[in-house]
Amino acid sequence: MRNFIFLALLFPLPVLAGGDAAEAYVSGVSGSRGGYRFTVRQTGRAIRADGCTQYRVRITPPRRTFWDKLNIGIGGLDPGHPTAEQTQAAAALLQRHAAEQKPLQIGYLGSGLTPDPQQKCLYHGTGMAVEASDTVMVYQDGREGLYPYLPNP
Repeated sequence: MRNFIFLALLFPLPVLAGGDAAEAYVSGVSGSRGGYRFTVRQTGRAIRADGCTQYRVRITPPRRTFWDKLNIGIGGLDPGHPTAEQTQAAAALLQRHAAEQKPLQIGYLGSGLTPDPQQKCLYHGTGMAVEASDTVMVYQDGREGLYPYLPNP
């Protein structure tokens, strides 16, 4: 058992914290180049216990830091965070479902869909990815001190 733990420490695997998704209709999708805004109306089970059945989402591109520019993998953006191309593809899927007035699964991974501390029913993220043909997941870059809406520890 001791050897197994030692081996597990030698080969750390990327781990995403939990997440959730629920069926919703999307409208008012706007934006480009990584920055998007849209409105979500949930049709059944809520993915956040905040009393909101309709909420607004703002996606802003992740901030690049000194560590990102070094590209050494320490202190930079999580390698599992969606790329600009993945976020653009997710926005296109949202626009298509909004135009066709078709529901889709929308949710978050880790700390995605971060609630705004001052505006109820407003959520933030720094990227999106298409997880299945009808599922979009919102991600949040959780590095401390980069985003004013993230709580400080």
